[in-house]
Amino acid sequence: MTSDDMRQLRWVHARFCELYPFLATKEGAEGLCRWASLTFADMAAHCGIELNIIKWRVLPDSQSTGSNYTEHWAVDLGGGRVLDPTSAQVDGLPSAWVCVLDYPPNYMSRQSVPARALLPTYRNHMYASTRQQLSDAVMQELNHAFNANIPRQPTNPLRYIAAGVAVVATGWTWLHFLLTH
Repeated sequence: MTSDDMRQLRWVHARFCELYPFLATKEGAEGLCRWASLTFADMAAHCGIELNIIKWRVLPDSQSTGSNYTEHWAVDLGGGRVLDPTSAQVDGLPSAWVCVLDYPPNYMSRQSVPARALLPTYRNHMYASTRQQLSDAVMQELNHAFNANIPRQPTNPLRYIAAGVAVVATGWTWLHFLLTH
């Protein structure tokens, strides 16, 4: 990301904070991470800034306050940094510019995909709605789009060869057992 992109991103963030000041509080931000992250990414996209969306799987922790959220979404800036419009729901602090390593240990299995893969679904819903909450159906559709765009790791062909050898060896062992008994 260039310095011009960062300057423009800061401007987008300032405008975002003017439009949605309630996200600076834990109570205001609660349950809106997906909507807020996609709204921010959409605003940035209109300014020509391509961003990624990051998602964590959230496990219950011993200090849980009764929250039953199983995932958390934010804007991935790369280099271990995120812009989390609802960071107040994570740590109670309103600072949206966060280091990935500062998230609690129960935030697991983070993955990132280009926002452009999710924005059409978001836009179809948000432009037709006056609500900030996303319906369950839209959240499912966004999850599907997110999961479909996770970069897949190349598979090592040696794993398949080893599995094949194991199957053949097991088969020969069973065959030998059956023939000798």
